[in-house]
Amino acid sequence: MLGAMVLIGSIVQQKLEVKLVDSPPVTKIGSAVVLQSPFSIGGVIVPNGFGLDLAGNRLGATFVYSVPASATAFRAVFGVQDSEFSQSSEGTLNVYVDGEVFKEYRATGGQKPIKVEVPLLRASSMKFVFDGPGSLGNPIYSNLPAPIASTPKPTVSALQTGELPRVNMLSPENGEKARDKVVFKWERIDDAVAYGVEIVLISNATSKVPTRFLRAFTATKESFEWNFSDDVVSGDYQVSVIAFNKKGICSKFSSFRKFTVVRK
Repeated sequence: MLGAMVLIGSIVQQKLEVKLVDSPPVTKIGSAVVLQSPFSIGGVIVPNGFGLDLAGNRLGATFVYSVPASATAFRAVFGVQDSEFSQSSEGTLNVYVDGEVFKEYRATGGQKPIKVEVPLLRASSMKFVFDGPGSLGNPIYSNLPAPIASTPKPTVSALQTGELPRVNMLSPENGEKARDKVVFKWERIDDAVAYGVEIVLISNATSKVPTRFLRAFTATKESFEWNFSDDVVSGDYQVSVIAFNKKGICSKFSSFRKFTVVRK
């Protein structure tokens, strides 16, 4: 029996070298709280991890860790920890390997966690830069290869690749109430010739209207006024915007904004 336990322990050690929460950072700028008990991101429970201290006025922190010699990959999930205040919260995580930007991750409260998989062959350090609320769930160093390119490359800006950057919405305010119309605004995207506005009904008080009722509009400027037609019902909605250029290349959808329609 003891021999079997030793064998099992050896297998686990080969697959999961080090939990990040058990490895103190070399450098820490800003405050964080270790999540001692299981927590959830977008309704998905993760057994361990850490997140930023939500009590701080400015949510931002930088952590630098030494990579274990045997590690070939880093794995985790990133998202905004579920709470009664997190549904409209947005956070970003920039991951660096040996000082070079590997990738930027963006998360919004209520959304499923995002997979973070980073190859670490011959790497010596990792840096995590948080902006806004965010949590890393199940962060581990592994000696199993990550299922992505073996050599991390510096991030190239979207404009350099011919793609359009993600739209940044300005209004409505999350939770805003509207009776007859609502105005959507966003920042201008260079080279964009049009914007797609997608509106989804996410909850309502009647079973006569599908809960995923969808409206889509096209705008040529950085705003769009949605005047409600008679079939627009009371309920909670979310809106997101995408940009297009003259070559047909589109951006990623913006993070959504939530608003409530209150009909008479």
